[in-house]
Amino acid sequence: MSVSRIGRPALFLAAALAAGGCASVRPPAPPAGVFAARPIDRLLVRPDLQALVDAQVRRDASPLLAALQSPDADVRARAAFALASVQAPGAVDALLEALRDDTPAVRADAAFALGQTADSTRGVALLLALRDEATPSVQAEILEAIGKVGDDDDVPDLLRVTLAQAVEPARARALARPPTRGASTPGGVAYRAARLGAPDPALRIAAAQAFERA
Repeated sequence: MSVSRIGRPALFLAAALAAGGCASVRPPAPPAGVFAARPIDRLLVRPDLQALVDAQVRRDASPLLAALQSPDADVRARAAFALASVQAPGAVDALLEALRDDTPAVRADAAFALGQTADSTRGVALLLALRDEATPSVQAEILEAIGKVGDDDDVPDLLRVTLAQAVEPARARALARPPTRGASTPGGVAYRAARLGAPDPALRIAAAQAFERA
């Protein structure tokens, strides 16, 4: 049943802020000055983006997958972000492809969607994308995804990847997630313990939270 245009602005805004429920809400933004929030894409004044939100609400992956091929980066990013809510397993390969997009915002939203959709078999692909990624904000989103869908076999590679110092708290948080699923590794524990005294307070907090989760 279609939504009337009178009620659409509120619906679009709500859908833009959430991805289909509490499980899909993007985590709180990092401290100001570290990473920017999700770029504004003029959702409320662009019918093409509104159509993607309609598909998101219907949980219809087909138009969203097609939109990943759009020449407009805002459309590609919005489609990837919407797929985080739809959580269609058949979208994973297309989202992994989007991690090679020319636009960082698209790569970041694709990584976010993969964290909501992929499974542990895709940890290697995410690690490869992390290794090749140069934008810190996108690295942080890929790390979040690895933390959600990776497993302990990914930890050694995750520890070896060279990252910007500003992204180290995101790595610590990613390493915190596998223990919540009942496992841990000596390398991951040692990494977190060594950073409890780090000069960066954000890294100290992330390392401490990792032990709290474990």
